[in-house]
Amino acid sequence: SVIPGEDKDWGYYVLTAYRYYLADWSRGDILLDYRSKKGLGEGINHYIDTQQLGKGAFKFYYTHENDSLAYEKTGAIRDRYRYQYRHRWDMGPDTGTYMIGELNKLSDRDIIKDIFYNEYEELGSAPDNYISFITTKPEYSTEFLVRARLNNFETVVERLPQYNINIYNYQIKNTAFYYTGSASGAYLNTKYDNSNVAPWQAQKDVGAIRVDAYNQLSYAAKLFKSWSVTPYFGMRETYYSRNKWGDTNEFRTIFQGGVDNQIKFYKIYDVETDFMGLDINKLRHIITPVANYYFRHQPTIDPSNLNQFDEIDAFEANNGILFGLENRLQTKRGESSNMKSVDLATLMIWSDYQFRLDKGNTRFKSNKFKTLEFQLELIPYSWAYLTSKLSVDTKRYTVQSGSVDLVMNGGDKWQLIVGQRYENVTTGITSLITMDATYKINDKWRIRAYERFNLEEGFIEEQE
Repeated sequence: SVIPGEDKDWGYYVLTAYRYYLADWSRGDILLDYRSKKGLGEGINHYIDTQQLGKGAFKFYYTHENDSLAYEKTGAIRDRYRYQYRHRWDMGPDTGTYMIGELNKLSDRDIIKDIFYNEYEELGSAPDNYISFITTKPEYSTEFLVRARLNNFETVVERLPQYNINIYNYQIKNTAFYYTGSASGAYLNTKYDNSNVAPWQAQKDVGAIRVDAYNQLSYAAKLFKSWSVTPYFGMRETYYSRNKWGDTNEFRTIFQGGVDNQIKFYKIYDVETDFMGLDINKLRHIITPVANYYFRHQPTIDPSNLNQFDEIDAFEANNGILFGLENRLQTKRGESSNMKSVDLATLMIWSDYQFRLDKGNTRFKSNKFKTLEFQLELIPYSWAYLTSKLSVDTKRYTVQSGSVDLVMNGGDKWQLIVGQRYENVTTGITSLITMDATYKINDKWRIRAYERFNLEEGFIEEQE
């Protein structure tokens, strides 16, 4: 395959791949790329698919950037590379257990963003290094996880190892009471990025053993047939082998509770039409308002006295209501003897309202709404749908982020995806439009075009 294109950072480029086939379970691609601003790059992607031990993918890529082959040099000469191995092994449907793992060794923190932008956009963060065994059952799930750092320019919380168990809503005999629980035990070790600091300024690793357990009891009640009320009460207990100041064998307790409320209203409209091929056979409009009250007491150990490994260590006093409103429009489609309900449109709006709280010596200045979230899905046809998300900062009255994606396809014959992304963060505003179109000429030929345009700065970032 040959992909020519132009990119503001690469210049003119040609990406080529030669596919080789060794056996049904072993195949891959040899890569040879040229970028006028970077030079030559080469790599290999090899894939295995065994019936006994699962599927794996090995990827290697190397570029001697800005050497004599670069037409327009953009910096110093440097070697850049990435090694990656990913594997998944389903250990049989009877066990409910599977293994997933990933290893990533990178030359620098920006190579994924600079060379594999689509992968970077999908990940949203640096690739991970871990191996995990997960078991899922109807009543519970467990995970045995090992996570380690392979790249010294990253700050990573290692888990050496960690074991989790989660118990889903377990009905106590034939009552309306339900039990939910979770527990985890881990040795956690934070390795800091010290790649750009002097040796005497380097941060030392921070490690601790943590055992955490959460137990919750809830009661599921139904009022007036359509009003669901679920009060609950829970307690979390956590053991730390050491805290932030070096004190050992610390225990933390947190009490929390709340009430989940939702009610459904619906109305059916006797509408039947095939206008514009919509195939409408009656319409049902469902409105579901939600108001969930939650409360968390101040922990017996303030989070400022703990090393912050993840969200478990950051729990603090909390008191508020989650307001939500879901609007759903449905119709029925299919054969007259076997018609099924399908969603035509869904609009969800939600936001957290925080009450005034005393938190240690700090008083929140006022009651306040947090971010206001919107999500819209339109599915007028089986071959076309639109999704949109919007996040509004209620303090600054500005849009924090937003996205719109329109997807259309004609089976495997053609596909068109048009998307827009917007972000307004402290580092600046990003506004991108992307277009990805594919058309299948026949069984051997396919044509594709991709464009990414930066609306804020007014130029095409990439096209191929």
